[in-house]
Amino acid sequence: MSKSPLLLIALACASSSVTLGCIMLQRPIGAGSMASKNPPAQVEEPRNGGNASHGGSANNAANSAPAAPAKMIPLTIEVHSDCSKTVPVFYGDGKPGFSSGRKSSISSNSISSEARKTDGTLTIWIIDEHENGLSNVQITPDNKRVTVNSDCKSFKAE
Repeated sequence: MSKSPLLLIALACASSSVTLGCIMLQRPIGAGSMASKNPPAQVEEPRNGGNASHGGSANNAANSAPAAPAKMIPLTIEVHSDCSKTVPVFYGDGKPGFSSGRKSSISSNSISSEARKTDGTLTIWIIDEHENGLSNVQITPDNKRVTVNSDCKSFKAE
């Protein structure tokens, strides 16, 4: 049983996972001996928007919208002091002296970098000589800098 060259091309195009632009021409009825015996082959388009089941078409990948990039979470916060003296601070979530954290100090007119938690947050406390919290600031991933104000008792987060 011999197959028409057009039928072979149609089968090759239909079984391909990526359509490369095959054009199907039908032989006019009555032209040639095969036209009267066998009806022209019908090639059905995939019902999933033109994608073949083997990974989709190249055009569909180019037409899909790119995914929004994940928001970057900063690893550090810039800490500045406008206070005229060295200020004792506590880095931690709970109250200073009653929770885990780290005691440190920020010197006058200095700029340093402090590590944040993995979610981009950080709590900074100004403490007194007995490690009691005087004031605190909650740093979020949107903050880029925190400043100890010139009164040495409060913060400004930017």
